[in-house]
Amino acid sequence: MRVLGIVQRFDVGIGIARAALRRNAQPEPFFDVEPNWVRCVVRARPGEEQATA
Repeated sequence: MRVLGIVQRFDVGIGIARAALRRNAQPEPFFDVEPNWVRCVVRARPGEEQATA
């Protein structure tokens, strides 16, 4: 995430990600924070088509 410019320093990345998604009119992200890892679920804006694999 640091390479993408989302995380700049320890303990600020979640706030930066939330603010960026709000600016882009996207739903609030879901964070699952554990001692050794963090999972972040980012959803598409309502009405946007989702890419298929």
